[in-house]
Amino acid sequence: MGRSGAVLLLAALLAAGCNGRPVAVAPPPPRHYVLAPGDHRIAIDVPRDWTVVSQGSEIRIRKGTIEKGVLTIEIHDLGPAGLEGVRDEIQRARDLWIAGKDGDARWRLRRVLVSREWFPTASQRSQFWTALHDLTGADPNTEYPEVEGNFIALLDSVRALEPLPFDAAVDQALGSVEDLKNRRQIGSRRSVTIDGHDAQAIETWYRLAHSDPRRYVVIRNHSRLLAIWMDRSRSGAPYPAFDQIVRSLRIESPVFSLLSGSIPQDS
Repeated sequence: MGRSGAVLLLAALLAAGCNGRPVAVAPPPPRHYVLAPGDHRIAIDVPRDWTVVSQGSEIRIRKGTIEKGVLTIEIHDLGPAGLEGVRDEIQRARDLWIAGKDGDARWRLRRVLVSREWFPTASQRSQFWTALHDLTGADPNTEYPEVEGNFIALLDSVRALEPLPFDAAVDQALGSVEDLKNRRQIGSRRSVTIDGHDAQAIETWYRLAHSDPRRYVVIRNHSRLLAIWMDRSRSGAPYPAFDQIVRSLRIESPVFSLLSGSIPQDS
């Protein structure tokens, strides 16, 4: 707190003391963070009693202790958003391979999630998976001309498919986070806008008991998806910090060469 803020607070305390009224002290301002979860770059405001931990493609924001319980808000790069995202990811892997970074290229290709239902024919599906398998299984330091045909086959397969609705792309991505086919299900979904980007606010719970609800906000950042989520309390009430962080979230264009990290800035 600056000198002027301290003077104002002291004046308020003295005035309230003289009048015999209780004093309402405002909470400290949140701490501002610039973060890079995976291929995204974001800015958020976090309450000062929460701790931010950056772990590459994942951000965890925590409060509490092991003895009393820990609350956690998570922010994840969920990878490519539907067919457009898959196409861009393959092109990015191709560019890395051309640049001699075949290891990084294979890592990106292994993150490509494509459902068998996306392909209209079995032959098209087989062509895609054969080409992808040959690329991810190629020997280290394989030169690009040796795998160029596989990249062409992959991109041709993706271009032939119809674009996926945003709902389907979100469901596909959330399936990598929790079991939405057997154990859990989406209980509610609504479209929202976060910093000018299309997004969905989703709640999931266990299929049988409708218990242990979890809140998600999934945001389309160009051809990639970003998600922020948190388990609700046992009473089902949301935590104010989650809504505060979501409201403060600002998104920039994906930065693919940026190292993940955070720059805390005092307000």
